[in-house]
Amino acid sequence: MDAHVTLKPKLTRLKLSGILETFQTRLDQAQQDKWAYSQFLDFLLSDEVERRDHKQLTRRLAKSGLDPEKTLETFTFSFNPKIHEPTIRELATCQFLAKRENCFFLLRLSIAPRADKRASPAQLTALLPPKKEEIERPIYTTTSVPRRHN
Repeated sequence: MDAHVTLKPKLTRLKLSGILETFQTRLDQAQQDKWAYSQFLDFLLSDEVERRDHKQLTRRLAKSGLDPEKTLETFTFSFNPKIHEPTIRELATCQFLAKRENCFFLLRLSIAPRADKRASPAQLTALLPPKKEEIERPIYTTTSVPRRHN
């Protein structure tokens, strides 16, 4: 009896139907290379995890509305000379996570008050031009965070 016929309803019920996409290829490889059962199962499950991760990434990218053509590699840093390119590229590597460091972004936001509401003092302050000392601050700072031992 064909393995697809017997496995399909069980895999569907377990929400693992994606395994059927690579099952025959992996079965052929396992028979040819004489894999152990555990190795065969490991490859099948790895394929399913990879398929789900790819599907989730695709779904998140579609939901985000981000243009996939606009990446850090295609960004024109010369458009805004105030943006420090080496700093942005360093932050993109996320090395501060591996080093267990914090990363603080100091931003000045402009919030325009809505016409139908009165502006709060914070909103009015945000509309003022930045002070000289605020402009000279670094865009980010990192500090080591001591690890807590429980």
